[in-house]
Amino acid sequence: MSILFLIIIFSLIGSFGAMIGGVFMLWKDKRIGNISSYLVSFAGGVTLSVSLLDLFPEALELANNTEIVFYTATAAILFLFLIERLIWWYNHHRDDNTHHRDEIEKKLTTRTIYSILIGDGVHNFVDGIIIAIAFLTNPALGIAVSMGVITHEIPQEIADFGLMMRIGIKKSRIFMYNVFSALTTVIGAILTYNYATILQGSMHFAISFAAGVFLYISLSNLMPEIHHQSEHKNNFIAHFALFVLGITLIILT
Repeated sequence: MSILFLIIIFSLIGSFGAMIGGVFMLWKDKRIGNISSYLVSFAGGVTLSVSLLDLFPEALELANNTEIVFYTATAAILFLFLIERLIWWYNHHRDDNTHHRDEIEKKLTTRTIYSILIGDGVHNFVDGIIIAIAFLTNPALGIAVSMGVITHEIPQEIADFGLMMRIGIKKSRIFMYNVFSALTTVIGAILTYNYATILQGSMHFAISFAAGVFLYISLSNLMPEIHHQSEHKNNFIAHFALFVLGITLIILT
């Protein structure tokens, strides 16, 4: 089985598999919100362990200078922080004078939704690059990274679908927009494979960057949400168990 075939298959799974959660949201099933909160805990464990237990060790093994691995990962974290902050400013600069959630939601426009989809498209494109780089390095690493991608994308897709439904966008359009957004994962993966020769000799940079991306997603996006969702003692046990399960799954793969 060729590396290109694996890259295409797993980038398709990573992108369109994540849309399953969004499609469920179209059915307005109230249970999906609860399921999504538990998926976040599982995704947090998966992404954290992929970063620390798979990507960082692989980058350190490839690099002649171990310090460059952590510098590159730090650069990735700073890059994602700036991108998220720019998107936030773009979406919320018109809402500085309001302090009520209901008023903010009423000001959401189609332009805002397009900006969300563009942000998702860029995010998915980067996911595709990371999947391809991982498979080019080691197929086992590629599978682990793909698991990290799909687990953190499903809750995000559910949130995006719910937001677009709330402001009245037709279900058929929501689905169509997200199909185009998901395709960028495959595009990013194939382009990376086609230009793989450029990465020769610098694969440790790419793996280090990917490690920083997954670490940022886990610590900045997923873990705060896990804390929020597990405020009650009973919920905490379930969320913590799923978090540990995500870590265990990556260790065993």
